Amino acid sequence: MNVLIIEDSEAIAEYIKTCILNTFPNWSIDISTDYNSAIKLANINDYNLLIIDYELDTNNPQKNGLNLGRQLKKLSKYQNIPVIFETSYQEHIFDAVNELNCIYYLVKPYTDVDIIKMINKANLSITKDEQIQFTDNQNIIFYVNLSEITYISSNRHQLTIHTLHSSYICCNHTLNTLEDTYASKLIRCHKSYLVNPSHIINIDKRNQLISVKKAPTHKEELIPLGRKYLSDF
Repeated sequence: MNVLIIEDSEAIAEYIKTCILNTFPNWSIDISTDYNSAIKLANINDYNLLIIDYELDTNNPQKNGLNLGRQLKKLSKYQNIPVIFETSYQEHIFDAVNELNCIYYLVKPYTDVDIIKMINKANLSITKDEQIQFTDNQNIIFYVNLSEITYISSNRHQLTIHTLHSSYICCNHTLNTLEDTYASKLIRCHKSYLVNPSHIINIDKRNQLISVKKAPTHKEELIPLGRKYLSDF
């Protein structure tokens, strides 16, 4: 899990970070203490969870956590991830809920128990398996768990959804729409391929190939890694 804590008080940010790592020692946590560096980090990296303080810059009230959340939610990779909003003023919570659909929040002063309780709630929404609705070439609707998709390939006007158990033809999506909707969970590795990073076995940059699990044996299957996407991997 990759987490970005955006808090102008470094002491509070470190306190939150310590609380989280005491419970989730394998998580990766970055800290930003101001508006501009937070945007820079969020653009460079991919985070699964954002923790945003409302008051970030006392000299510039416009550079607050709510406006920062608005900016980050414009990025496709952050449109569907949970945000924990922290503030000293409960009235700010209503703005966060209404504008950012932020249902996770911490009202100062809070304790380590409050932090972990809210982290667990947000983590549950992240780890809950998503189902994607597809339509086949006979206009029959079917659903596939996102966690079971290994990769998706495109051939003209239809997609092939490769899963841990089988493969399916899909005609109601494009690679672009799936990439935008499920950013960081389905990653573009080639102009005609999306890959689920959870099922990558190996990345061969020299030969520009990615090894993924193959159904139903779960042995390796090779898919191409386009030159323009090399840096992303």
